[in-house]
Amino acid sequence: MYDYTESSRFPHHLIPEIAKLGIVGADCSKEVGGKGMKCTEVGSMFYELAKKDASLATFVLLHHSLG
Repeated sequence: MYDYTESSRFPHHLIPEIAKLGIVGADCSKEVGGKGMKCTEVGSMFYELAKKDASLATFVLLHHSLG
């Protein structure tokens, strides 16, 4: 299940696809380009990402939080 995490590889090819989803900054208000999601919704989103790959979820979470 955690193919990339267990093999010490990172799925770089998925970054453009994640960017298309617009999930980074999803909790920002719609007025500034976000989706206006609540914290629980954002948490659920990252939980679903982590179920597939922890390294990818960590990468997106860091960019979501730090940006």
